[in-house]
Amino acid sequence: MSNKVYEVYICKKDGHIIYIGEGLAGRHKHCNSGTSHVYGLNKLHFEGHDLTVDVVKVFSSKKEAEQCEKALIDEYQPMYNTKGRSDYKPIHLKATEIRNSIKALRDDIIHDLQAAKVSKNRFQDTLKILDEFLGYFGNEDFLKGNYKLRGYGHYSGFGLSGLHRLMRYIATKDCHIAPIWVEVLFKNTYIHTGVNMSDRLYSKTKEVDDYWKEFIVKNDLVFLGQS
Repeated sequence: MSNKVYEVYICKKDGHIIYIGEGLAGRHKHCNSGTSHVYGLNKLHFEGHDLTVDVVKVFSSKKEAEQCEKALIDEYQPMYNTKGRSDYKPIHLKATEIRNSIKALRDDIIHDLQAAKVSKNRFQDTLKILDEFLGYFGNEDFLKGNYKLRGYGHYSGFGLSGLHRLMRYIATKDCHIAPIWVEVLFKNTYIHTGVNMSDRLYSKTKEVDDYWKEFIVKNDLVFLGQS
């Protein structure tokens, strides 16, 4: 009979659950190690963020621990989990494909901003917000839609002022007064990835959901990858 102990743990940032895992006793320590297999946790570690990790249950078998982990992931859908997340698409893209797709996205955003004649400061600021978005979630996960968006207050706690501003318009009733740069980012995200950003919100109102669905229809947006 095995004497091994398996733990299920929850990792939080500012009270928000961002990762759930299981493993042998002590496994949870990777979350604050800087050498985790989870890129997002390492990024937070080296940015100086203090993550709270709690072991919530222990089991005598790995199967029981995995079942508990799965149930918690199903319930909370943490942003840094891939296994078990309902919106995760396990598709692997080649590096050149990722690079070319991001370049095409960026080029189209630049074109639309220039066509809208936004100010130089707004132009540069919008590209910085795009880079912040991609840097936070990763290019490949962005292209596959493997991310969850929180309310704008969530990102201020991470020092992500660009995502904070973007989510003010994507996730709240202020969507009705979204400036052109927000519409450009939303539009090109949909065209290049097929993702309606509001569908990636952790929670949303019907008002927000209806607004962005109508925006897609009104502007005749079509995903480039659609056959």
